[in-house]
Amino acid sequence: MKHHLALLILLHGLIHLMGFAKAFGLGKEMPMTHIPTKAEGVAWLVAALLFIVTVVLLYTRQPSVWLIALIAVVLSQVLITMAWQDAKWGTLINMIVLIFSLLTFTSQKFEIKYMADVRSHMQQRADSTNSMITEQDIAHLPTPVQKYLRYTGALSGPRIRNVYIEMEGEMREQGKDWFPFRSAQYNFFDSYARLFFMKAHMFGVEVPGYHAYQNNSASMDIRLFGLVSVVRHQEKAMFKAETVTLLNDICILAPAALIDKRLTWEPID
Repeated sequence: MKHHLALLILLHGLIHLMGFAKAFGLGKEMPMTHIPTKAEGVAWLVAALLFIVTVVLLYTRQPSVWLIALIAVVLSQVLITMAWQDAKWGTLINMIVLIFSLLTFTSQKFEIKYMADVRSHMQQRADSTNSMITEQDIAHLPTPVQKYLRYTGALSGPRIRNVYIEMEGEMREQGKDWFPFRSAQYNFFDSYARLFFMKAHMFGVEVPGYHAYQNNSASMDIRLFGLVSVVRHQEKAMFKAETVTLLNDICILAPAALIDKRLTWEPID
């Protein structure tokens, strides 16, 4: 769907060049009843460029894509209204681009909550020195954990306060088709938190989701275009499950954080 939308916007933008060409006498044979002035011709050119820029921003995943698309639509529709007999069908394409712009905006607005939580935890981080982990720091740990920390190279490395992870891959529900996703995640260890924001695409439709583990609670909020709630959970069972996920993240992504004395261990054999 992304490629189809990009092609539609690109072709729509290129068609605007006809207005520019007609205004400057470059398209004398074009069957247009409305002859645009040179000022209008420049406006047609600007609209064309804005639509082309929209396509570029769409493929480079720039957050400003919705705003550029909206400006392009407004300018384009004004010009179409002035040349209604010749360009009225362009209104349909503008409506499609307008919907794309608004849905992209709502998706970004949904992401604002995630970024606000990230900033809050960044500001709350306790002051600490960049001291290195020593044998004394791991002395209280069971032997298998000590061996693991030596194996991963955490020993003699810096203390870990937070990590940032990006992932790209595919996921699915059991028995259903795979769909692609991209995610950004912050884990904080001064005050345990795991903030996971994902953007998935199902049937060509963007479905963002936010998993938040913080303040002794956990929640999951998945919304179609960041607007229509698809899944929403916040319960004690989820907090337990996400605690296990956080511990898994520490073991795999930031093993140096295992020295934290808030983590307790019970050797079995």
